[in-house]
Amino acid sequence: MDRRTFVGTLAGGLLAGPLAAGAQPPGRIWRIGYLSLVSERLVQYRPWVAAFRDGLRRLGYVEGENVTIEQRYAAGQVERLPALTAELVRLRADVLVAAPAGSALAAKKVTSTIPIVFMGEPDPVGTGLVASLARPGGNATGLADAHTELLPKRLELLKLLVPTLSRVGVLWNPSNASTAPQLKAVQAAGPALGLTIVPVGSRGRRTMIWTGPSRRSDVIASAGFSWSATRSSGTGAPGSPSSRSRTGSRRPARTGDGPRAVC
Repeated sequence: MDRRTFVGTLAGGLLAGPLAAGAQPPGRIWRIGYLSLVSERLVQYRPWVAAFRDGLRRLGYVEGENVTIEQRYAAGQVERLPALTAELVRLRADVLVAAPAGSALAAKKVTSTIPIVFMGEPDPVGTGLVASLARPGGNATGLADAHTELLPKRLELLKLLVPTLSRVGVLWNPSNASTAPQLKAVQAAGPALGLTIVPVGSRGRRTMIWTGPSRRSDVIASAGFSWSATRSSGTGAPGSPSSRSRTGSRRPARTGDGPRAVC
């Protein structure tokens, strides 16, 4: 079982609390609102939904029998989340499931009464989504991952991988409040490693690829804060011949010689 499947299954299990809390007579059909920041066509997140449905089945909630799932996808546009949440509220959802990071924050701003179960939030306390991990309070609960706590170690490993490293460009999404605590963690860890952290705000993949290298950083880290290293040289704008491999697949845009890390 991979990470996304595990998280999705647990999220299905967490729904037992909100649904059981308002126990209704036999024959009641529960309505679950599934709110996602990503696109429905994004292949890597499909296991989340499949595992979520499996978790519900294990608890006795079968879609089409005693539960209905209303799915709404923002296709990477954070600004769409409030309207999509409001739509689920109008549909009288009994509980909202929000994934990945950032979706629950938008949902909580729209409703303070409908229970919200979030998946994979990197810092739910730091963003104000919950009061504490032990006692979340409010109407939100769910699964927090360890991204923020692991960032200093990832930065340290990156320095070990590229000893001459001095500047790290960090691509992050200003529209997604969940990425702000992660950026702060990287900025705090940088000086001790002799690294200058260069934040690069990006609200889309095209901006991320094209804007990052212009900052002349030794390494470019993605907004997801998951890094891999490669060496590259030359210049290529997105979509240009030099930014594609011989098979036609895209390569990250880059400038100058030396180590790069792009995800």
